[in-house]
Amino acid sequence: MTKEEQVIETIRKGPGMSPNEYQRLALRTASEESMKDPLLNGLLGLGGKTGECQDLYKKHRFQGHELDKAKMAKELGDVSWYLALTAYASGPGIRTALTPTTASTGGPGIFRSGSHGRP
Repeated sequence: MTKEEQVIETIRKGPGMSPNEYQRLALRTASEESMKDPLLNGLLGLGGKTGECQDLYKKHRFQGHELDKAKMAKELGDVSWYLALTAYASGPGIRTALTPTTASTGGPGIFRSGSHGRP
């Protein structure tokens, strides 16, 4: 079993994995090349993969395609991987990046930063 397959199998074992554990496992699959500039790789990957998710939905909503939920799930998994890489490279770690703030924004799901809770 490859290193990537081992990580995927561990992730598939289900709930209970902490964000930090996911990040640790995800980073094990990062290539040497991607780790030369992990912030750039992570940011470009996030942009590309979220764009692919948007395109899948656009085709469903406006072009009459069936929504390919399996493809969407795969792309969202890739978004998670790039988020883990970006959080690692930018310093706070994924757990901090995923911690919502409600005090300053009045609502859940807004990530920490700035005085208005904007990402």
